[in-house]
Amino acid sequence: MEVNVEALKAYYEDLKAKKEVEINEALANKDFLVEQKLDEIKLEIAEKVEKEIVAEVEAKYAHDIELCEKFLIPDEVQEETAYEEIAVEA
Repeated sequence: MEVNVEALKAYYEDLKAKKEVEINEALANKDFLVEQKLDEIKLEIAEKVEKEIVAEVEAKYAHDIELCEKFLIPDEVQEETAYEEIAVEA
């Protein structure tokens, strides 16, 4: 089987030319794509920073809130139980 070298060279040159055209077209959109990626990264960073801020503020109050809840929740449960007992007796 013989290979047509001239046809192969022509095909090869055509492929390289098409590749260059496509690369140049793709690079024309580069700035838009970069902005898109930056926006995505900004959103990810904003979400991460928001979580860090909330966690930091919550950490300041966590201990005091836990203590209050330990003392208040049993009282609320006792009050509800007392109201239920009164309702049952009536």
